[in-house]
Amino acid sequence: MAVHIATKAGSICFGLWGLMHIILPISVFNDFRTKGLLEVLRYLSGGKKNPTASVAAPEKPSQKEFTSALLKTFICNVGGAAIVSIAIAYKLWTEADLFLFGLELIITGFTEWTFIYFMCNQGIIDMKGELVVNIVLWIAGAILTSIGLYLQYIG
Repeated sequence: MAVHIATKAGSICFGLWGLMHIILPISVFNDFRTKGLLEVLRYLSGGKKNPTASVAAPEKPSQKEFTSALLKTFICNVGGAAIVSIAIAYKLWTEADLFLFGLELIITGFTEWTFIYFMCNQGIIDMKGELVVNIVLWIAGAILTSIGLYLQYIG
């Protein structure tokens, strides 16, 4: 059975979402290497409760190490969700599997919406352009894939 075009369009959105989330860890790790912890913290700031100018890196070595490790773990988790998203997007493109679609929604949805809630909604970081693009891609992927799967299997 051929995969519905709407499902393919949705899988492209999820694939692009994943690609954007692979670029982020590469960029942040490069910033760690070239600019240091303070610049990474400034990148992840800018909200009304956390203006960039007020951001300071921890001074004690143990606190710096802890903060760096925590941020690197977070960034690696984002990259991991991105890889899973791209793999599932590919399988949705080729197979239109309902289980995989549910998995895509859970994994990428949890990644995207918890970040939006804890970072943007809480005023830690501004809703920057790339965050809006991420949300639009995720919502478009969810809607288009849902329509495609519905039309393919029910409609």
